[in-house]
Amino acid sequence: MVMPIIIVPGIMGTRLVNSSGRSIWDPDEGVSWGNARGLRELIDLSNSAEPNPRAAPAVEPLLRARGVVNGGNLVWGMGYSNLVTRLAGSALAEDCGEPIKIYCAGYDWRQSNVISARRVVRVIERALQETRAQQVILVAHSMGGMVSRIACRFASLAGAPVINRVKKLILLGSPIHGASKAYRALRQSFDSADDIDEFTNAESIFSDIDLPQVDESGHAEFFSGIAGRALASLVRRLPSMYEMLPTQAFCSANPAWVSFDTARAGIPDASNANRLYTNRFTGINGNASFLRARDTLDTRLSTYLPRQSVLLYSSHVDTEVNFRINRRGVLERAGSAAANRGDGTVPTFSGSGAANRTGGVLREDLRTISHGGLANDPVAIRHIARHITAECQSGRRLA
Repeated sequence: MVMPIIIVPGIMGTRLVNSSGRSIWDPDEGVSWGNARGLRELIDLSNSAEPNPRAAPAVEPLLRARGVVNGGNLVWGMGYSNLVTRLAGSALAEDCGEPIKIYCAGYDWRQSNVISARRVVRVIERALQETRAQQVILVAHSMGGMVSRIACRFASLAGAPVINRVKKLILLGSPIHGASKAYRALRQSFDSADDIDEFTNAESIFSDIDLPQVDESGHAEFFSGIAGRALASLVRRLPSMYEMLPTQAFCSANPAWVSFDTARAGIPDASNANRLYTNRFTGINGNASFLRARDTLDTRLSTYLPRQSVLLYSSHVDTEVNFRINRRGVLERAGSAAANRGDGTVPTFSGSGAANRTGGVLREDLRTISHGGLANDPVAIRHIARHITAECQSGRRLA
């Protein structure tokens, strides 16, 4: 029996092409922000985009030799190369005692995670058909964890819930209860031009991969001021970014994650997520339909985690968790170092799924491994492989 393992990347972790097959997002090949046409296509969500079906020429032979399906979907050198290589290698198959086949479930990360979940379901269906396995193992990084949870919660396959077809769900730094950084990214994307310089470092804003800070020549800075403004424009157009806002569970458990320098009439308590995100002074003042859709998803998905979940998260990396809004309405970082911990992007409370009390869920704190490292660091990947091996061996004992 072949065990299918499906890798679901995070935001910006899928290489995208337009309807003509031309690349509009590919950090592996070097993103040229001087290409105004490509940048406009990326920002304009009315333009359809698909995961790139072709890997970079240097990567294609490796993927073909190891039988990786849709490996060209994923950002490679700065994203998921180590994870794919390790899981597709012979060592894991030997440890598991059965063949392993890797599938990559890239998606248009600009769209709602609900739309992306449908694509993941199609990959699950294909994997089951091709391997004739009964179940798959999902390995999902960051926002890919939300995509996978939505698929497990709401989708069906051949008349049965998708969750019945998932043997193990391994979540790597997934914002189960949202991320404060998404709040800052969205709020600042609607602020004045004075704050747009914050977007010249996209990695610190919302990327799940390590974007280069120099171009392919190794000289010019990768993100110019113009690119920063373009990224700000992109952020405010992403339904997926709204869906990563801190959830009601996070706000209720951490009521002071946004505080205020002065008391003002009508300023809501930060524990009330719905009011916080729609209040003109304290909130995002963004796309109203995206906010409504986000609130509906938050209510329906809530703290859901399948019993067969494994949560790998970090708790000792400096992370933006708490903010203060000063008397001018400007958002500032606040709180002690201990109160601002996580994996650098996702707070510990969120990555550990602290508000979920489902029995059987395994939680493992990798402490100092960064957000991107949870999908690419050799130590983190050894932990992932160990959980996969344990699941395969457990299945053989029960057979």
